[in-house]
Amino acid sequence: KQCALDAGFDLARVTTAEQFQSDRQIALERLEAGLMDGLPWYNEARILRGSDPQQLLPGARSIISLGLSYFTGGEPSRDDLGPKDGSELKGRIARYALGQDYHRVMKARMKAFVRTLSERLDASVDTRWYVDDGPMLDRAAASRSGLG
Repeated sequence: KQCALDAGFDLARVTTAEQFQSDRQIALERLEAGLMDGLPWYNEARILRGSDPQQLLPGARSIISLGLSYFTGGEPSRDDLGPKDGSELKGRIARYALGQDYHRVMKARMKAFVRTLSERLDASVDTRWYVDDGPMLDRAAASRSGLG
């Protein structure tokens, strides 16, 4: 957990690499109910693969869930949000959409985290990592770890 904090994450929790059986069933039911229409990549094969960590990384023993706050302090200014043509702003922009792409930020920190973890353990650490862009049922992993 300290390696994760040192790499710039705000939260870190660890859980087992056991299958996500109940989450798999819930995801399959949502798929069958049509709740994933419009997401052709979210299919039964993806759910089955993403609910079994051993399919994603054979021999995995743990799943580490990491958290990073989007909050950068204060409210964004008009200069941060645009438009630049002087027209009035309409609507709101989610914090995660401000600044750098969070996928890039988190993946760079994950790379540093794995490097530091390997150094501290004085061993190579086999990893796969995702930032809500891979097959892992990430919410299930975060929930089981106690992170979310």
